Amino acid sequence: MIYFLVFILLLLLSFRYDINGKTRGRDHWYLAMLVVLILVAGLRFRTTGDTMAYLYHFYHDYSDLEHLNLTRLTRHEPFWVYLNSLVKTFGGRFYVVQIIQASIVNIIIFRFFKKYSSYPFLCVFFYYILAYHYFTMIVMRNAVAIVICLLANDYVLERKWKKAYLLYFIAVMFHYSSALFIIITPCLLFLRLNKLGLLFLASMLVVGNVLQSYFEDLFALLEFNAVVSNKLDAYMESGGFSTEGNNLNYYVFQLIMPVFYIGLSLYHVKKDDPQSDLLKMEPFVMIGLMFMMLRFNIGMLHRFSVAYEVYFILFIVQFFMNMYKTKKVLSNAVSLARTIVVFSPFLLFSIYTSIISDRYSPYHTVIDKKIEIKRENSFINTRGAESLPKKNEY
Repeated sequence: MIYFLVFILLLLLSFRYDINGKTRGRDHWYLAMLVVLILVAGLRFRTTGDTMAYLYHFYHDYSDLEHLNLTRLTRHEPFWVYLNSLVKTFGGRFYVVQIIQASIVNIIIFRFFKKYSSYPFLCVFFYYILAYHYFTMIVMRNAVAIVICLLANDYVLERKWKKAYLLYFIAVMFHYSSALFIIITPCLLFLRLNKLGLLFLASMLVVGNVLQSYFEDLFALLEFNAVVSNKLDAYMESGGFSTEGNNLNYYVFQLIMPVFYIGLSLYHVKKDDPQSDLLKMEPFVMIGLMFMMLRFNIGMLHRFSVAYEVYFILFIVQFFMNMYKTKKVLSNAVSLARTIVVFSPFLLFSIYTSIISDRYSPYHTVIDKKIEIKRENSFINTRGAESLPKKNEY
């Protein structure tokens, strides 16, 4: 399977260039993996229900630029509609939209890792098992907004507010939920992993419990747009807002375990290397952890916590390598094995929910165009047969 081939290749490249410190061919391989990840996502065929929904909108809801009207542009996120209409105007098929979206998301993330980490291949490896499939095959619009917010956050740290808010505005035009970042980011830049920060995170358990009691009143205020209203209604009907129906596995594997590894990584980076450039991004890790804590009561906030996944990965990788390099009397092999054992629960669960998940497997391309009946039936059950894209549409 192509997912496992990419997995093994990233593992080997991480070992060669980041763990062993080789330099020959490093940049070429990094570029090659960028191209591979763009093509795997860009050339996929009806891989998830979300992809099929985007596909249906492309052919049935969006027009070319000549026939694009203001109503259509404002009912959905304008820049996403414009991107789809632009592709249709030049006769492109939906897979062109996929390639463009995968290019935007992966180019920015790859550049971000190379800019801020000495271990970019390991960062890409963790990104591949944690967020890659989700960003490129499910939340396509949201992922574009997320990576644009990464660029905006850099300007926030430099106090270049005009450039930051310009990029935030662009992100909002791709996905309305990004408006929240405009509000909370300047207010929460004070957060650090200290007594005040820990108290703040703990308080989010109480805040989340209180907020879920006022869902309907809060959402009534947000129904200013048909798309936003429909999304809120869908979450309410599916029970996606509350976590009351979730079992123990949800809390242990999707919340407690990632919070533990993220928090432990941030703590050790601060402790082991207090002068690290990474620490300027500490507020964004804390904001991401804030959303993780809120998710104990409000499940739908995963849409916001994933916006900080790239920051989480930077600190996790740094902690991974710091642990590996703290050898004392251990050999390289034993030290690496010890580090992998420590991270194994987190790694195994991440692999299980990404490259092994039936959300993304089996994988087919726009070349072979093989239909998965189970996936098609699942889409019909959740969204209706009338919204199922035709089999020859792509």
